[in-house]
Amino acid sequence: MDSYHYGNAPDGFTVSRVKSGSGHRYVVEWSSGNKSAPMPSVTTLINRVIPKPGLVGWMRNRMDEEYRKAIDGYMRIHGPRDMNEAVIEEVSAAALAATARTDARDDGTELHAAIEASIMGKLVDEKWSREVALFEAWMVENGLIVVESEVPVVDLGLAVGGTFDILARTTYGDQKYVLIDLKRAKGIYQEHWLQLGAYAEMIHMRFDEDVATGIILQFTENDDGPALTAHHVKDISDARVAWRELATYTMAFPPANSNILFTVIGG
Repeated sequence: MDSYHYGNAPDGFTVSRVKSGSGHRYVVEWSSGNKSAPMPSVTTLINRVIPKPGLVGWMRNRMDEEYRKAIDGYMRIHGPRDMNEAVIEEVSAAALAATARTDARDDGTELHAAIEASIMGKLVDEKWSREVALFEAWMVENGLIVVESEVPVVDLGLAVGGTFDILARTTYGDQKYVLIDLKRAKGIYQEHWLQLGAYAEMIHMRFDEDVATGIILQFTENDDGPALTAHHVKDISDARVAWRELATYTMAFPPANSNILFTVIGG
């Protein structure tokens, strides 16, 4: 969902997720009619300081194909006389990076949409039917039911927002809350744990509920078809603390060329 309402008038507010370039920003509108400035996303802040080794590997795997496409495109426009080693390197690297980011993002977005459709009882894209079946079976095997999914949340103190994938609850014992993040990736990296910490912190703020544990469900493609691996966060409270420290530092020392607005107006 792209918006979610919290609380009741006069203190209630709605959090909305809005497109911004290739990502999202978050806007809060209070019952009084006041609105916040667009706030950056959790992933935007994390990406400023955490490198993406998985993306580098993906880019290298695509080198031959994208190199050829980039050079062909440049020569069609400028002709061969303008080509030199520096131009070749710059053009091919830019095209390669853009393609890798788009491909990875599109597949991840489609998988999220398919699982969300399953949760909502809607028709699932046949392309992702096997991944959805793996997810549904895993939820049953682990005694989990979905409480909320794809909900935008914010930290008004840090002026940052995000959208968690799934908040589930165990169907046994103390019925604890479990935060689930869906990833279609070959590797799980530091940034993924920080994302879970951020969402757990915001869930505590907005729902007054503590997440007992966090799990990253990693979807990969093998020779035999799709596979699912569950990665458990050792201590979600540590991830929450790490997120707050990183976010506080990043907000205090943003890049010099950043034009992102952090100030929250109203409320």
